[in-house]
Amino acid sequence: MGPGDQDKDVMAYLDVIKPFRDSLVNPSPFSAPARFGGYDKLRLIYRIDADTAEMAVALTARLLSRIHHHLHGIDSDLPPWMESLTSSKQNNKT
Repeated sequence: MGPGDQDKDVMAYLDVIKPFRDSLVNPSPFSAPARFGGYDKLRLIYRIDADTAEMAVALTARLLSRIHHHLHGIDSDLPPWMESLTSSKQNNKT
């Protein structure tokens, strides 16, 4: 991947998941969202649903898996908690 390439997983995390994460970790009830991240954090908290949570878990698991394989090699086993997270997610799809 070249320096100008954008990683779709990272961009999806930053564009979609991070605002929800920021709203939960650093909520702001103020009506001036430009001063507090550029979006209405309180409104995002109320928009979180099961689909958003599942997407966040799947994307985070994929990013963590990629980081693990980058650090330890592509043939390295994932930690047991990551394998159970991945397998439980796949089992819910069927």
